Amino acid sequence: MLLSRLLSRTTRPPRIFQQAPLPITMTRLTSQTLAYPSIPTLVMFTKPDCSLCRVAIEQLRPYADKYFRLQLVDITEPKNSTWRKYQYDIPVFHLLSVGTQPTHEHSGTYLMKHHIDWIRLKNAIPELDQCPELDEY
Repeated sequence: MLLSRLLSRTTRPPRIFQQAPLPITMTRLTSQTLAYPSIPTLVMFTKPDCSLCRVAIEQLRPYADKYFRLQLVDITEPKNSTWRKYQYDIPVFHLLSVGTQPTHEHSGTYLMKHHIDWIRLKNAIPELDQCPELDEY
C-alpha cells in the first residue's frame, strides 16, 4: 500500500497543482525566446498537500501574469533539494528582479514566508499600488 502511494506520487503531479487551472506562466527561457521577462518573478516554494500554499495561490491569482510571474518550486523534487531547508516554513517567497534568470541554486532574494505579507509585496513590486483593492495594506 505504501509503496503504491509512493510510486503514484512520482507519476502524477502533486495534488496542489490538480485543484484548478491557474493563470501562472511557467516560461521556459531559451536563446530563441525572450530571455528576460519584462515583469519580476515571484518564486513560491511549496510541496504537495500544503494548505497554506493553496490559500496563497488563490490570493495571488488575480495579480499573476499582470504584475509578476508566479513560479512554483516543489521542494520535494530531487532537483530542488537545495530548497528542502524550507520544509517547515512553506510557502516561502523569493523575488527575482526584472532581467534575472532563475536557476536551481539561485531563485532571487527572500521576501516572506507562511502567508502573503501584502505590505512587503507592494514595497517589492510598486506596480501593485495600482490595485485599489490593496489600498488597505
